[in-house]
Amino acid sequence: MFIVLSHKDSRIFEKSYKRKADFILPITFFDTKIKKECRDNFVIPKNSLLFTGSEYIPNVKGIRWFCREVMPFIDIPLYIVGRGLEKLRSELESDKIKVIGTVDKLDDYLEAAGAVVIPIFYGGGMKVKTAEAIMHGKRIFATTEALMGYKIARYGMDRCDDAQSFVKHIKHYFESEGVRREIEEVRKVFINYYDTERYVEPV
Repeated sequence: MFIVLSHKDSRIFEKSYKRKADFILPITFFDTKIKKECRDNFVIPKNSLLFTGSEYIPNVKGIRWFCREVMPFIDIPLYIVGRGLEKLRSELESDKIKVIGTVDKLDDYLEAAGAVVIPIFYGGGMKVKTAEAIMHGKRIFATTEALMGYKIARYGMDRCDDAQSFVKHIKHYFESEGVRREIEEVRKVFINYYDTERYVEPV
């Protein structure tokens, strides 16, 4: 039996092995979101962007591109969090960009941020960072690659494949829409499609 995560992976599998996969089974997460309002001791301000990820080449290239091509045109602070990313501090940190790097509790940062950016342009499978952002109901600005395999909420998940799109959608959200720590439509996508409890039978 052959199982893949997304339709993209299914096409790659069929091209490589000359047969179709048996199932497309998306990534799922056990729900770790805090079941209450975000605590008062916020680790980062609500009026902020968050990038999460480990020191992995697609992540590093993506956030370098974002800092170079998008951040000069927006006035929203960006926080970069993830294992090993503190190595980028001397290269990327500025008045608008804070490189935090490795943290003990990523959920605290996902709870606190006003929005998440996912500028990933290549890679395989479904991106775990996208599932984590959806689980926390975050306002998401992401490339097509980062959204690959995921259901898209009617509101709250913007596809951005170039700098102009990122700048346009981010500015509109922070200047016109009203910043929220949780977008109900995005959170529902997680509950309906990516909560592990929906796929695992109790024993």
